[in-house]
Amino acid sequence: MKRTIIAVSMLAVVASTTCGSLYFWNANKRPPVALQEALRRADKLLGDDAKNRYCIGVMLYGNKKGDGKFGIWNLQYCTEDGPVKMVYIDSQTGKGHVELWKGSIDLFKKVGRRTGLKDIATRLNKVLKDFGYTERAAVTKNKLVLRARTRKYQVHPYIEGGFGENGGFGEDLVEVIGPKHDGVIIEAFESGNAGGEPPFFSSHDLGKYWQSNRSNHLLTGKNRYVTVDIRYGEKRKRGIGQSSDLLGLLMRAFGEQRGL
Repeated sequence: MKRTIIAVSMLAVVASTTCGSLYFWNANKRPPVALQEALRRADKLLGDDAKNRYCIGVMLYGNKKGDGKFGIWNLQYCTEDGPVKMVYIDSQTGKGHVELWKGSIDLFKKVGRRTGLKDIATRLNKVLKDFGYTERAAVTKNKLVLRARTRKYQVHPYIEGGFGENGGFGEDLVEVIGPKHDGVIIEAFESGNAGGEPPFFSSHDLGKYWQSNRSNHLLTGKNRYVTVDIRYGEKRKRGIGQSSDLLGLLMRAFGEQRGL
């Protein structure tokens, strides 16, 4: 009998956090703007820099309905010794823009970066208050923790590297704390890297009961960054007068993300 399962750990499914969608395109729908046209438009957007670059990654994202009415081409352009650029092309209109995705890191930059976990907690708590949440983020023992609107779940835990008929999940149910449909759980800790550059990752797990995101964000000062794990319910509502949903504003509280 097929059981409902959920991964307790984060699965490294790489996806762009700026593409506007985390749902793969429905392969049975023809995109109005084909890949060839998207590449042509990308070259135009890159301008004089196009001749210096080559495309190494292409992904088309759609919407949850998979109806072909929304889509974004994500095109990754690199050079042999330069920064990576992402070109985003709307699959419906062909309009697009270019973003610097990974460049050389200025270790002493301050603009857009946070001073530490307490600074981040203050920013997170302002967002929570604006959205009507009573819970607050707290920093203890060099770790930031937030648990807002949570409940207990019985799940089959994900086993790293596991195989077999269970698909890498344990036999026995275990009890875990997870977010409700409008809840969020955040755990973050500060770290550093002697080489001066933290690892880049942006992973997403679109689970049945909640979704998760993991990322690194740069802090002020040399060789400092914060690693963030977020689990959140799918039904995040907008606050009154807010231009972004809860998750987007919580992510902004952590400042500049490594690689974006």
